[in-house]
Amino acid sequence: MRKSVNLFLVFAVLSLIFLMPAAFAATNTTNVSSGTGSVSPTTNPTDKIELGYKCLKDKVKGKCSSLTLEEQSFVLLAMGYDSDVRTDCKNALTASMDDRGCWPKGNCNIKQTAQVMLALNNIKENVDKPKAWLEGKKINENQIDWYLQIDSNSKTVCKITYGQNGTTGQSYTTTLNEDKTFTSSVGQCLSLALNNYQLKINPSCSSYEFSISCDQGFETSTFAKSNGIIYISAEAKQASSGGTTTEEVVSKCFSMSRSCDYEGSLWAAYAMKVLGKDTNEYVPYLNAFEESNTKLMPEAFLYALTEQQVYQNQLIITQKENEYWKADLKNDQFFDTPLAVLMLGTGVPASSNAMNYLLSVQSKDGCWSSAIRNTAFILYSGWRKAVSVSIGPTTPTQLSCDDEGYHCITSAQCSDAGGSVLSKDKYQCSGTLACCDKAAQLKLCSDYSGKVCNVGESCDSESIESKDEESCCLGNCIKISPTTSECENNGGTCYSSCMGDTEATAYSCGSTSKLCCKQKVSGGFSWWWIVLILIILIIAVAIIFREKLKVEYYKIRYKGRAPPGTPGSTTGPGRPMGPPGAMGGRPMMRRPMPMGMMRRPMGPPGRPMQRRPVFGTQRAVQGTLDKLRR
Repeated sequence: MRKSVNLFLVFAVLSLIFLMPAAFAATNTTNVSSGTGSVSPTTNPTDKIELGYKCLKDKVKGKCSSLTLEEQSFVLLAMGYDSDVRTDCKNALTASMDDRGCWPKGNCNIKQTAQVMLALNNIKENVDKPKAWLEGKKINENQIDWYLQIDSNSKTVCKITYGQNGTTGQSYTTTLNEDKTFTSSVGQCLSLALNNYQLKINPSCSSYEFSISCDQGFETSTFAKSNGIIYISAEAKQASSGGTTTEEVVSKCFSMSRSCDYEGSLWAAYAMKVLGKDTNEYVPYLNAFEESNTKLMPEAFLYALTEQQVYQNQLIITQKENEYWKADLKNDQFFDTPLAVLMLGTGVPASSNAMNYLLSVQSKDGCWSSAIRNTAFILYSGWRKAVSVSIGPTTPTQLSCDDEGYHCITSAQCSDAGGSVLSKDKYQCSGTLACCDKAAQLKLCSDYSGKVCNVGESCDSESIESKDEESCCLGNCIKISPTTSECENNGGTCYSSCMGDTEATAYSCGSTSKLCCKQKVSGGFSWWWIVLILIILIIAVAIIFREKLKVEYYKIRYKGRAPPGTPGSTTGPGRPMGPPGAMGGRPMMRRPMPMGMMRRPMGPPGRPMQRRPVFGTQRAVQGTLDKLRR
């Protein structure tokens, strides 16, 4: 029986050892497939994109009227190619339009009206009414200090005339000295400023037109200054002696009241740009207050409006870990990232990195964070599908620029690459981007205002590939510190935010803007499994070899001697009784009896020996003897 039990225990332990890896693999498989950040089973990018569109369609088909206004707008941007969804969402947006041509009905605002206008324009709907409403919300901003600058190679006397809306006003005279300072103010609209080197324009005169004429050759320009930032509104205008130049303050914003709406102005200016309107008049205001509105990613909008390299650099620098954008800790990276990709274009390396990242964190069902707005915006920005809508008796063929092997980049990038901008009526790109027959070309590191870091230095911001360097630092090169943070010493990694299967810990990264991220503890194989298996093995071994362990235990406890009360013990109460013929481990020798001595009989033959009653300790001794006889 004991042998069978031992064999069973050995078999159970071996089975446990061999089955645990299989259980561990099954647990891991379950965790990966059911996790919140799990990716779809397919690894083919095209399949993932199609899965994303399928997920979005499943969530919105026939339900557009129940979505928020923002969701309806972004769904129409992404799903405009699908006739059923297009009709459903267009009808929902039309039903919520105010009689004035704005959104939402009864409580119109600039941002949502601009987003709806973008969505309707995407499906070739007439947007004249919302465009007119937005243009009616333009005002002259008066929060920026504007200056008139006059320059000449020699001392000159200038006459300045100004009036409102082109009317002829009063003329004033001032002298520009050889040291570039002015001798006097010019009426109530122009006062001496910046150590008399400039003429400051009174905010009440920001709508005036200024005509300048000097007796020597000269040039004029206007610029704005806000929070230490200077913005030159336009190129300098030149005139010979006696000639005339005209300057005016061109700085507008969108407003629902007397003060500018910065976020609304960003979206409205971008929508006007998409419609092909000149948006330079909005740039000074958006540029001046960029620093105080970083959570709105103004550099992305400014790059789309101006195509200036400085704004592109600013946007690329803010990319996190070369993967995604998140302008503020409270922002949603699945909204900020497609916003940056939309403005930069898909042909930029930073955008390509972001698109790969988005596919890597795509949910199992194909959406992103189960959010309709985010999923729609991601698909529209990164993998837009062409929209073909019937206009009259025919349906013009609309093709996706990227799908046809061309490149959605800015017009300036296309020109720099020596390419040609293809027809927008045939080849579609998202937003303000143009379809170019050539890819954007890398520039020199110096063209990006970048620098190359030396050995032992690292870039404190983003590094990009340039024409002449693999790593062009867009920030500053700093010396690499040999010390590691508390986070790294404890197996963590410092990031701006923890994503996917990582979570924030209390370890310090040495910077308040960084979080210490470590791998989440899953329900799979962990240290306590190892402890459990070891405990089971120890118990099994102890059961199998319990007799030997008992002997070893007694040897250790009694230092090699037999325990009291056991055969062979020389200690303890009384003399131990050993087996017959043994004494202390040696054979007991019989003493020979002398001749003639007879052994006295123990009792009469046939008569059993009578035992005396045993009491107290005698009873215990008698019981021990009885056991030994058995």
